[in-house]
Amino acid sequence: MTRIEQLRLEDVEASVALHLDHLRLGLFPRLGQRFMRFYHETFIHSPHGVALVAREGGEVIGVLFGTASNAAHYRWVVRNRSWKLGATGLAALLSRPMLALKFMTTRGPRYARAIMRRLSPASKSRGGSGAPLPVLSHVVTAPDVRQRGVGRKLVKAFAQQVRRDGAQAALLVTEEDGLGTPFFERIGARLAAKRIGQDGVPVREYRLTLGDASRYENTEPDRTGRPVFGPNHARIGPPEHLSARAGHSPG
Repeated sequence: MTRIEQLRLEDVEASVALHLDHLRLGLFPRLGQRFMRFYHETFIHSPHGVALVAREGGEVIGVLFGTASNAAHYRWVVRNRSWKLGATGLAALLSRPMLALKFMTTRGPRYARAIMRRLSPASKSRGGSGAPLPVLSHVVTAPDVRQRGVGRKLVKAFAQQVRRDGAQAALLVTEEDGLGTPFFERIGARLAAKRIGQDGVPVREYRLTLGDASRYENTEPDRTGRPVFGPNHARIGPPEHLSARAGHSPG
């Protein structure tokens, strides 16, 4: 029987293994296992993070990471974990010169500006207005349990949790023509924007109204045997393009 629970610190080794083995899109997986451990832990420790695990017989078979309030979560990360993540990420970049060059020319200046905004005294008051914006950041399941609805159960639990925090809609992001597109549309998500993502590939942003979470139970599973969701839009510091719908400047 599959159980959906809160991810614990002792689960992080398994969650990182799933992420690195089966969802290597975006920058963060390329920064290595140590960085990914710290990154996953931010979702556990943050009061605004959502970290869920699917278990069968004590084994981790799927994980989901998201935020109940995206702006509040990344303010918390910048204020409480930015030095740890930054130092680990910098060490990884120094051992990967080509990746470091790409980071400095595409993401570095944006991250620096975003971190300064999050650290400014005014950022707290700006982030406190309006309804929170949840973001589903990453979800992945083990290959041998796909097509069994594990991913849908994780999404249902995510929707129920962020609704309790007062959210009315969630942001979902996927590659253009990726596997997430038909899934998102089947569960009633509406296309909000198309743009070029941080890694230079076209992506779609979907907005999902958080109504009755039971609708996710009737979604047809993906038939390809690959993860339904992606890419993960991982970044060092707050992901500004995900915060754009919450009233922050897009990246």
